[in-house]
Amino acid sequence: MTTLFADGTLSIVLLREEPERHQLRALFRDVAQEQGWDAGGDLLDLPVNSHLIAVYADGQLHGGIELRKVDLTGRLPICEVWPELNCRSLDRSMELVLLALDRCSRGKQPVLWALCIEMWRFCLASECEELLVEVPVGNLRLYERLGWCPEIIGPERKHWGETCYPCRIGIATVAEAVLARARRNPSWGFVARQALR
Repeated sequence: MTTLFADGTLSIVLLREEPERHQLRALFRDVAQEQGWDAGGDLLDLPVNSHLIAVYADGQLHGGIELRKVDLTGRLPICEVWPELNCRSLDRSMELVLLALDRCSRGKQPVLWALCIEMWRFCLASECEELLVEVPVGNLRLYERLGWCPEIIGPERKHWGETCYPCRIGIATVAEAVLARARRNPSWGFVARQALR
């Protein structure tokens, strides 16, 4: 486990060891079941090209993110649902496979934003220029309100029981949107301070 950010009782860590990685995957499966997602076996495997970032508060796991780089065969999970996407040309991309928080952490901005900021910082450190993400049709406006600026890159399709769009999110675009929001709204100062440290 490598600490990416710590502030008081909140910490964001990159999970490296199998026991802690499996603990986060178990939380992902619990959230998927609670939300009614039909993930099949997608949450069982831990490919070597996956990066897991977790959020802990008071030493307890509360959620996390799974990112994946293109594997040796040039594939990303999003290409299984949208095979027409040219995933072989995405060597400067990662896929945001899943972002999930346990029930008690949902709606708590410091937890969500601390996790997301460290995801963006990890992407920059990994020389990733964009994230690919499946955005449920009903969540598109939410992503836009967060400043994530998703660009739809294919037709809507069902995945995990939800109708989703495949989207591209530019890392630089998100950084600009979040910093602009922090300049307009002083309550967003904590986001900018964490991002720019």
